[in-house]
Amino acid sequence: MGHHWLGSEDAAWSRMEEATNPMVVSALVQLAQPLAPGDVDALAARLSAIPHFRDRLVGGLLPRWSPAPKFDARVHVKRVTLPTSGDAPLRSFIQQVACQFLNPAEPLWRIYAIDRPEGGTTLLFRIHHALADGFALLGALAALCDADPDSADGAVNRPHVASPPAAGGPSDWARALWRLAVLPPDPRTALKHELGLSKVLAWSAPFALSEVKRVANASGATVNDVLVATVAGALGRHLGRGSSCPPRADVRAMLPVNLRTAEEMTLPGNRFGFMMLSLPIAERDPFVRLALVKARTGALKSSAEARVAHTLLLAVARAPRAVRNALVSFFGKKTSLIVSNVAGPVRPAKMANTAITRIMFRVPQSARLGLGISLLSYAGQVTIGVLADRAVVADPEALVADLAAEFAALASGPAAARHASQPVRNGASPAHL
Repeated sequence: MGHHWLGSEDAAWSRMEEATNPMVVSALVQLAQPLAPGDVDALAARLSAIPHFRDRLVGGLLPRWSPAPKFDARVHVKRVTLPTSGDAPLRSFIQQVACQFLNPAEPLWRIYAIDRPEGGTTLLFRIHHALADGFALLGALAALCDADPDSADGAVNRPHVASPPAAGGPSDWARALWRLAVLPPDPRTALKHELGLSKVLAWSAPFALSEVKRVANASGATVNDVLVATVAGALGRHLGRGSSCPPRADVRAMLPVNLRTAEEMTLPGNRFGFMMLSLPIAERDPFVRLALVKARTGALKSSAEARVAHTLLLAVARAPRAVRNALVSFFGKKTSLIVSNVAGPVRPAKMANTAITRIMFRVPQSARLGLGISLLSYAGQVTIGVLADRAVVADPEALVADLAAEFAALASGPAAARHASQPVRNGASPAHL
């Protein structure tokens, strides 16, 4: 196999890496039973069959994939045994790994097989953004799962995929571009801070998807609206904690938007745009906040903003560093965090003939943002993950507790009982925006 130039999307993300931000997408797959070394090696071999997973990245302004000499998938597997049981040592290990850059002299991915004293193996997949975005990573993991016996044709248990947004016409693109251009900078909050290499993470207890749907039914919203409103409320609590001056202004979140079709989900590379959503963090009534999120996401989804942002990335993919830095600064000033929502397998799945109990994922903080929040559904449960620079969020567990409190407020509110018979608008699956 010869050299292959990177596609424009992949080239753009290959050049986003900075000294304080490894441009790595991660997924955590918790298994009910321990995996034998041969099982993990077999998964690595299957992952390496994806195009460019046997290649290393070479070149600067014009990067390309070049075959790695003497490639051996087993080199990309690292076995780890945690000293004690529970989530704390697992979080501590992942926080250490999250600060590490992948070796540019090798293919840009690694699998950590983490054995837990309480039983079971957790697989941490770390893949450079030049190889795959979060949507592609979840599609690849679904392809690593065993065949689904409940499927009519025995196919892999694949995640739900929302249809990509419509392309729109010239006037739609002009309006979206103008909106991006005139958005003022986000307010200065604790989320705006110089970044370092120390990362912290935490994840929520699973939310029952049926409960999220019930809240969505009650408000005529989508499941995604409910989860984003929960995030907005938690951020309001977080930023107001210990302060005599609670938040009085919105902050914007960058929301990745999948541009792939269902058939393209297992293909490598990057194919997404993003939208900038104002989160009503100062609104303390959870149902007013949900109504605001519903209205704002509805307006953005009917716009061309995601495709315009994707085109801007393509335009600077091979531009000089100064141009790239200007675009990163442009988006970084107008947003304060990333909120990414992807769907995992809808039914319980197995990997290497072992039941998967939970799946989580992590997004890198692109555009020099210090906080990333991931929303992922798997087999009737939703997990919200937090990955942050320590200077931005010193106590991610407190933020996770805020998430649980805000969802509980939505789930137990009077509107939930009053409107429980209303249908969910735009479908009930937790598809990304």
